[in-house]
Amino acid sequence: YVAGYTSSPNFPTRNPIQAAHRGGHALRMDAFAAKLNAAGNALVYSTYLGGVSDDLAMGIAVDASGSAYLTGATHSADFPVRNPLQPSLAGASDAFLARLDPAGTALSYSTFIGGESDDFGLAVALGPSGDAYVAGATGSARFPTAGAAAAPAGPGGGAAALGFDGFVSRVAAGGGQLVYSTYLGGSGIDMGKLIAFMSGQ
Repeated sequence: YVAGYTSSPNFPTRNPIQAAHRGGHALRMDAFAAKLNAAGNALVYSTYLGGVSDDLAMGIAVDASGSAYLTGATHSADFPVRNPLQPSLAGASDAFLARLDPAGTALSYSTFIGGESDDFGLAVALGPSGDAYVAGATGSARFPTAGAAAAPAGPGGGAAALGFDGFVSRVAAGGGQLVYSTYLGGSGIDMGKLIAFMSGQ
Protein backbone atom coordinates (compact mmCIF):
# COMPACT_ATOMS: atom_id res chain seq x y z
CA TYR A 1 0.00 0.00 0.00
CA VAL A 2 1.41 3.36 -1.08
CA ALA A 3 0.26 6.92 -0.47
CA GLY A 4 1.64 10.21 -1.69
CA TYR A 5 0.90 13.05 -4.04
CA THR A 6 1.17 13.67 -7.76
CA SER A 7 0.86 16.46 -10.31
CA SER A 8 0.74 13.95 -13.19
CA PRO A 9 -2.40 13.90 -15.33
CA ASN A 10 -1.33 10.43 -16.54
CA PHE A 11 -0.65 8.87 -13.14
CA PRO A 12 -1.58 5.16 -13.40
CA THR A 13 -5.03 4.41 -12.01
CA ARG A 14 -6.97 1.19 -11.59
CA ASN A 15 -10.53 0.82 -10.25
CA PRO A 16 -10.28 4.42 -9.03
CA ILE A 17 -12.51 6.36 -6.67
CA GLN A 18 -11.34 9.43 -8.60
CA ALA A 19 -10.11 8.77 -12.12
CA ALA A 20 -8.67 12.17 -13.06
CA HIS A 21 -6.28 14.72 -11.61
CA ARG A 22 -8.28 17.66 -10.25
CA GLY A 23 -5.49 19.97 -9.12
CA GLY A 24 -6.40 22.73 -11.55
CA HIS A 25 -3.06 22.99 -13.34
CA ALA A 26 0.09 20.95 -13.86
CA LEU A 27 1.92 22.26 -10.80
CA ARG A 28 -0.83 21.41 -8.32
CA MET A 29 -0.93 18.14 -6.43
CA ASP A 30 -3.58 15.52 -5.82
CA ALA A 31 -3.16 12.90 -3.13
CA PHE A 32 -3.11 9.29 -4.29
CA ALA A 33 -3.49 5.84 -2.78
CA ALA A 34 -2.43 2.61 -4.45
CA LYS A 35 -2.31 -1.09 -3.62
CA LEU A 36 0.16 -3.36 -5.41
CA ASN A 37 -0.28 -7.11 -5.66
CA ALA A 38 2.01 -9.41 -3.68
CA ALA A 39 4.45 -9.80 -6.58
CA GLY A 40 4.66 -6.03 -7.04
CA ASN A 41 4.01 -6.29 -10.78
CA ALA A 42 0.39 -5.10 -10.96
CA LEU A 43 -1.94 -2.60 -9.36
CA VAL A 44 -4.91 -3.94 -7.41
CA TYR A 45 -6.20 -0.37 -7.25
CA SER A 46 -4.87 3.15 -7.65
CA THR A 47 -6.77 6.39 -7.29
CA TYR A 48 -6.38 10.13 -7.13
CA LEU A 49 -7.95 11.86 -4.12
CA GLY A 50 -8.25 15.61 -4.19
CA GLY A 51 -9.91 18.83 -5.20
CA VAL A 52 -9.01 21.92 -7.21
CA SER A 53 -6.04 22.96 -5.06
CA ASP A 54 -3.10 21.10 -3.49
CA ASP A 55 -3.76 17.83 -1.64
CA LEU A 56 -0.95 15.79 -0.09
CA ALA A 57 -1.18 12.31 1.44
CA MET A 58 1.60 11.94 4.02
CA GLY A 59 0.69 8.86 6.03
CA ILE A 60 -1.02 5.50 5.51
CA ALA A 61 -2.07 2.56 7.68
CA VAL A 62 -4.00 -0.60 6.84
CA ASP A 63 -6.32 -2.59 9.09
CA ALA A 64 -6.88 -6.35 9.24
CA SER A 65 -9.72 -6.16 6.70
CA GLY A 66 -7.53 -4.39 4.13
CA SER A 67 -9.08 -0.94 4.54
CA ALA A 68 -6.48 1.79 3.99
CA TYR A 69 -6.44 4.97 6.09
CA LEU A 70 -4.80 8.07 4.63
CA THR A 71 -3.85 11.30 6.33
CA GLY A 72 -2.29 14.41 4.94
CA ALA A 73 -3.08 18.03 4.15
CA THR A 74 -5.58 19.60 1.80
CA HIS A 75 -5.96 23.14 0.51
CA SER A 76 -9.13 22.21 -1.41
CA ALA A 77 -12.56 23.32 -0.22
CA ASP A 78 -13.98 20.62 -2.51
CA PHE A 79 -11.82 17.78 -1.15
CA PRO A 80 -14.03 14.65 -1.24
CA VAL A 81 -15.73 14.03 2.11
CA ARG A 82 -18.02 11.25 3.29
CA ASN A 83 -19.61 10.85 6.74
CA PRO A 84 -17.31 13.62 8.03
CA LEU A 85 -16.76 14.85 11.56
CA GLN A 86 -15.78 18.20 9.96
CA PRO A 87 -17.50 18.73 6.60
CA SER A 88 -15.69 21.85 5.36
CA LEU A 89 -12.26 23.42 5.06
CA ALA A 90 -11.66 25.72 8.03
CA GLY A 91 -8.33 27.34 7.15
CA ALA A 92 -5.74 27.76 4.43
CA SER A 93 -5.06 24.04 4.72
CA ASP A 94 -6.58 21.35 6.93
CA ALA A 95 -5.46 17.90 7.89
CA PHE A 96 -7.61 15.14 6.46
CA LEU A 97 -8.36 11.55 7.35
CA ALA A 98 -9.87 9.20 4.77
CA ARG A 99 -10.69 5.50 4.94
CA LEU A 100 -10.84 3.50 1.71
CA ASP A 101 -12.79 0.24 1.65
CA PRO A 102 -10.80 -3.00 1.11
CA ALA A 103 -11.42 -2.95 -2.65
CA GLY A 104 -10.16 0.64 -2.84
CA THR A 105 -13.19 1.67 -4.90
CA ALA A 106 -15.13 3.71 -2.31
CA LEU A 107 -14.58 5.94 0.70
CA SER A 108 -15.95 4.57 3.96
CA TYR A 109 -15.39 8.02 5.41
CA SER A 110 -13.36 11.13 4.68
CA THR A 111 -13.12 14.25 6.82
CA PHE A 112 -11.29 17.52 7.29
CA ILE A 113 -9.58 18.07 10.67
CA GLY A 114 -8.41 21.62 11.23
CA GLY A 115 -8.77 25.19 12.40
CA GLU A 116 -8.37 28.65 10.96
CA SER A 117 -4.73 28.36 9.84
CA ASP A 118 -2.47 25.64 8.39
CA ASP A 119 -2.88 22.06 9.64
CA PHE A 120 -1.12 18.92 8.41
CA GLY A 121 -1.75 15.24 9.13
CA LEU A 122 1.65 13.53 9.00
CA ALA A 123 1.08 10.02 10.37
CA VAL A 124 -1.75 7.61 11.17
CA ALA A 125 -1.97 4.45 13.27
CA LEU A 126 -4.84 2.09 14.06
CA GLY A 127 -6.14 0.70 17.34
CA PRO A 128 -7.84 -2.67 17.73
CA SER A 129 -11.29 -1.07 18.02
CA GLY A 130 -10.92 0.50 14.58
CA ASP A 131 -10.17 3.98 15.91
CA ALA A 132 -7.62 5.96 13.91
CA TYR A 133 -4.86 7.95 15.63
CA VAL A 134 -3.57 10.93 13.63
CA ALA A 135 -0.43 12.91 14.44
CA GLY A 136 0.61 16.11 12.75
CA ALA A 137 1.22 19.83 13.07
CA THR A 138 -1.15 22.75 13.49
CA GLY A 139 -0.77 26.50 13.24
CA SER A 140 -4.39 27.02 14.34
CA ALA A 141 -5.37 28.54 17.67
CA ARG A 142 -8.80 26.94 17.15
CA PHE A 143 -7.72 23.46 16.13
CA PRO A 144 -10.50 21.03 17.17
CA THR A 145 -9.77 19.58 20.61
CA ALA A 146 -11.72 17.05 22.63
CA GLY A 147 -11.39 14.91 25.73
CA ALA A 148 -9.52 15.26 28.99
CA ALA A 149 -6.12 15.31 27.28
CA ALA A 150 -6.86 18.49 25.35
CA ALA A 151 -4.50 21.37 25.97
CA PRO A 152 -6.36 24.68 26.23
CA ALA A 153 -4.58 26.64 23.51
CA GLY A 154 -1.92 26.69 20.82
CA PRO A 155 0.00 26.92 18.63
CA GLY A 156 3.42 27.38 20.18
CA GLY A 157 6.26 29.56 19.10
CA GLY A 158 8.17 31.19 16.33
CA ALA A 159 6.92 33.95 14.07
CA ALA A 160 3.21 33.79 13.34
CA ALA A 161 3.84 32.16 9.97
CA LEU A 162 5.99 29.47 11.59
CA GLY A 163 4.17 28.86 14.87
CA PHE A 164 3.25 25.17 14.95
CA ASP A 165 2.32 22.74 17.68
CA GLY A 166 2.14 19.01 17.25
CA PHE A 167 -1.25 17.39 17.67
CA VAL A 168 -2.69 13.95 18.29
CA SER A 169 -6.32 13.20 17.41
CA ARG A 170 -8.15 9.92 18.02
CA VAL A 171 -11.03 9.46 15.58
CA ALA A 172 -13.74 6.90 16.33
CA ALA A 173 -14.13 3.90 14.04
CA GLY A 174 -16.97 5.38 11.99
CA GLY A 175 -15.00 8.56 11.36
CA GLY A 176 -17.70 10.88 12.69
CA GLN A 177 -16.44 11.62 16.21
CA LEU A 178 -13.29 12.77 17.98
CA VAL A 179 -12.60 10.54 20.99
CA TYR A 180 -9.86 12.96 21.97
CA SER A 181 -7.74 15.59 20.29
CA THR A 182 -4.93 17.62 21.84
CA TYR A 183 -2.06 19.96 21.14
CA LEU A 184 1.45 18.75 22.00
CA GLY A 185 4.00 21.53 22.00
CA GLY A 186 6.03 24.23 23.66
CA SER A 187 7.28 27.67 22.74
CA GLY A 188 9.07 26.60 19.56
CA ILE A 189 8.01 24.71 16.44
CA ASP A 190 6.58 21.25 17.18
CA MET A 191 5.36 18.53 14.78
CA GLY A 192 4.04 15.02 15.30
CA LYS A 193 5.62 13.04 12.46
CA LEU A 194 5.31 9.38 13.54
CA ILE A 195 2.76 7.51 15.63
CA ALA A 196 2.39 3.88 16.70
CA PHE A 197 -0.15 1.86 18.65
CA MET A 198 0.94 -0.94 20.97
CA SER A 199 -0.80 -4.17 20.03
CA GLY A 200 -2.90 -5.70 22.78
CA GLN A 201 -3.62 -2.35 24.42
